[in-house]
Amino acid sequence: MTCKKCGSEDLQLTNEVKLKKKRGCLYWVFIGWWMFIFFGIFMFIFGGGSKAKNIKKYNCMNCGYSWKA
Repeated sequence: MTCKKCGSEDLQLTNEVKLKKKRGCLYWVFIGWWMFIFFGIFMFIFGGGSKAKNIKKYNCMNCGYSWKA
């Protein structure tokens, strides 16, 4: 595989992890309490936590250009 910008074959494959945070306790206390009435306990129990998303990227060691794999 070659770099799309400079044509070099000196590439590195990296894995970038992005976390998507869910709403915390302060959201539920100040804003989301009225939603709790409509959606009930189901949303409160299963809506917590965070989700991770893995993104693989190629990085060129010569010019620094990067793109998704």
